[in-house]
Amino acid sequence: MARNGSDYYEGKVRLGLVGCGARGQEHLLAARELSGRCQWRFLCDSQPEVLREAARLVPGCRTGTDLRELLHEAPCDLVVMALPPDVDRSGLVKALAESSVKAVLVEKPAGLSADSVVQAYGGLTQPVWVCHQMRLLPWMQALKEWWGRQPDCANLRVELRSYGKLYDQGVHLLDLLYWLQGGRITQQPSHVLLEDEPARLAQCHPLHPGWRYDSKHPGAQWSELELQADRSSGLPGFSLKAGPLAFEGPDWLGKEIRITGGRGGLTASAAGGLRFEGEWAKQNLDYPGDASRYQEATRAVYRSLSDYVQRRLAVDEVALPRINAHVSVLRWLEGVLSVPARRLPEPAYLARTRERAEDPVSVIVPLSDHRGLGVECIRSWLTQSQVADEAYELIVISNPQTMGVAEQIRPLLRERDQLIHNSAEEVPLGQGDMIEYVMGVEASDSEFIFMSEPHCIALPDTVQQLRRAFLTTEAAGFCTDTIERVDTLGGKMESLYYEEGFESWKQPGAWEKMIMRGFGVRRSAYRAVGGLNLRYGRFCEWLLAADLHRRGYYLTYVPEVAIVHCYTQDIRYLNDAIEEFVMGQSLYLEETPLPERADYFPEPTMVQSPSDPEWGRVRRQLMGKLSVLAEALRPSGMAMARCKRDVHALLVHLLRWKRRWSFSHFKGFYESQVAYAFHKHRYPAGTSLGASTAISLAQGWDASTLQPPVGQGFYTVEPYDAQRFCWMAPIGGLPLELPAGSSVLELRLVPILKLKPECLMARVSRSGVRVTRIECLRKEARLRFHLENVGAACRIWFGLKSPRFSAMAPETRSLGIPVATIRLTTTSHTTQCDPCCHISDT
Repeated sequence: MARNGSDYYEGKVRLGLVGCGARGQEHLLAARELSGRCQWRFLCDSQPEVLREAARLVPGCRTGTDLRELLHEAPCDLVVMALPPDVDRSGLVKALAESSVKAVLVEKPAGLSADSVVQAYGGLTQPVWVCHQMRLLPWMQALKEWWGRQPDCANLRVELRSYGKLYDQGVHLLDLLYWLQGGRITQQPSHVLLEDEPARLAQCHPLHPGWRYDSKHPGAQWSELELQADRSSGLPGFSLKAGPLAFEGPDWLGKEIRITGGRGGLTASAAGGLRFEGEWAKQNLDYPGDASRYQEATRAVYRSLSDYVQRRLAVDEVALPRINAHVSVLRWLEGVLSVPARRLPEPAYLARTRERAEDPVSVIVPLSDHRGLGVECIRSWLTQSQVADEAYELIVISNPQTMGVAEQIRPLLRERDQLIHNSAEEVPLGQGDMIEYVMGVEASDSEFIFMSEPHCIALPDTVQQLRRAFLTTEAAGFCTDTIERVDTLGGKMESLYYEEGFESWKQPGAWEKMIMRGFGVRRSAYRAVGGLNLRYGRFCEWLLAADLHRRGYYLTYVPEVAIVHCYTQDIRYLNDAIEEFVMGQSLYLEETPLPERADYFPEPTMVQSPSDPEWGRVRRQLMGKLSVLAEALRPSGMAMARCKRDVHALLVHLLRWKRRWSFSHFKGFYESQVAYAFHKHRYPAGTSLGASTAISLAQGWDASTLQPPVGQGFYTVEPYDAQRFCWMAPIGGLPLELPAGSSVLELRLVPILKLKPECLMARVSRSGVRVTRIECLRKEARLRFHLENVGAACRIWFGLKSPRFSAMAPETRSLGIPVATIRLTTTSHTTQCDPCCHISDT
């Protein structure tokens, strides 16, 4: 076939991508490796920020939100549709039908139903393939050959397991079964179990902390199907489990096919590879699997389709399913979802609740932090006209600082309500109300506990909605909706910041729902995890949420219950509250080994303040100069964070007329205060030594063979040029077991950063030990630190900060320090020189 300018772009197959999310970017990377065959012409997505991220992977590619316009400006041979199933495709497919596109590749599932897929793609004259790349894996090809040699497939038994929903990841495995069976779909299963409720799933096994509720795909979160073999059809029986309980342990994100029976007693298991057992298998098959094999399978998709576009293959020779085969699998799935199904047993605590359905709701309100609204708050709870008095009780806790408010409240309370006095002479900000929440829970014997704050106002139907939530939800607890009451700019900034986090927290599957402005919890679940741990101050809020989730007591969001929340009058008020939270978090990080807390509270990474692109070059230069000046005047990380906090707080005030700019600086203020508090209470004191394994002369550390040291800010093991390394956080630290005398600490880095040693800062946690020289060997990519004047063997915390390292290649992440090895050696001499940092070219 002759190649000309109208059909080809520089002799390559021209590609366009619609949908630039996570899966779409995998397509970009796969085809990018085939630069001799393929050329990306355009990227299309409705979200500009997603487009920008994807464009970094294929520089120079056109981007836009209008597919028709992109097809006109950059004609393509093949368009890839990597869209979630709930996206309306009608306008997109119409644009494809009117274009010169030769073929279409769609991600699965191609729609929410078989009918929607037929309606969307049925009118296209171009061939439409579905990206079931697992068919192209080498071990699947071997399995297909083996299957065809079986005299009686009805003797086989197939087990399918998928971590995603039946309509999502389960489609992968059902397509493979459909393909192995020669395009035949079996009858409906005899056993169907469908489940959505996380609390019921937890009866089988607590969900993995990383589990997220899938609302984009139809069907239950958990599906369990069973099909007996039908001898007359010649097809095997099979079982399928799809959802978060399909796997346990570290491999919970996976897919597996296990086949038993057949000639030679074969057992085949495909989970990141295909493992064959039995004498025949040992002689004929050996296919280890890893992530690179799956990437290669996606590249095989593009090789096959590029061969079709260049007329080297016919339509029927492309080794991918056509859209009609995909529709057949979807119709089978729809039949499964219509079969009467059973659910898992209800959670044990619900059975106990049924006996206590008449319990009152215990509303607990400590008076600390009442912001002048304590009386209004209590009065709002006492005007619940839509429920009887016995439906709820009010438990108010005062302290020496709030006695005046308590005396105003006392005459308002009913006979069944309680006013409890906390006799502590001084109640610290924030931490005091944690103590008072515990006192309130202990004063009640109801199953239904609701905690709120004294600057929150109840609506007339709040108690009615609370009772309904406790009696109908299967979760162990819930957070409520919030109605804002804002009087100041600072309050508005705080409310916008809260809304950003709450958008994530309120989603099903998210565990961070312990929000004291309105939080309901069942007493049985609260007691089962030990309640609020006061040792960690206000941090015990999130710790309780993590403990509940870890034990399988799931929280939900009940928007029907709403609380009016009155925000702070001054952002300076937040400084102490943030610091008190971080104090508790720092203590928890010190006392709890990383493996125990990693899924919920890993070592925090100090992030830089967000930049607003609207300010442009002038703003970035201004903030850069302020940072340099502050670092020169006050070189410690703690002082730097404090300076940034104060600068951002000032800019919030100065830019109050422009809310968007002001809000970006409010976030900078908040995050700088968090960084300041962590420096103040954690890093300089070396507090995490108690929970860590120190690096000694005899030990050292090598990323190619060892796991990262526990709790030292390491994260994400990655490969680079046949080496392994770990990112150490931009503000991180190492525990060292130093001998007496002088030592040299050497960190070997993978050479992917542009080192700026003048920005490198190193600190040690003990007086009498100091870093006297830092050597950065550019070509070797090593950092060498001389530690002098150690009088006796000791254990220290070695802190390292370098936020200004930049990558040599395009990089979208906030980078830390890429450490490959750590070595600690002794030195026989003492270097007498002033602290300095210099470069050596050797």
